[in-house]
Amino acid sequence: MLALGRGVMGVGHALIVMSGLTALLRFGPAGAMGSALTAFEMSAMIGALWNVALLTFAVLPRVRTVIPRVPDTAARPIFARKEGQRHTDPHP
Repeated sequence: MLALGRGVMGVGHALIVMSGLTALLRFGPAGAMGSALTAFEMSAMIGALWNVALLTFAVLPRVRTVIPRVPDTAARPIFARKEGQRHTDPHP
């Protein structure tokens, strides 16, 4: 029964994506077709993987609070120079 439900959901998703692509290609703006297709494809992927996206973004803040921070490196930028190191211009 579970496999049948997954199959019906897959067929429904495929039909919705095909009808959306058909409408977009037929009536969509010619100048912005690339970005329109990209946005539609992204929404289709999120529609198929909504449970994974929800789990990822629900768990991510909790993971950040559990992992301890090192106080020395928390406030420094990623590409910070070490103390005492001078900047030399490569093109004088």
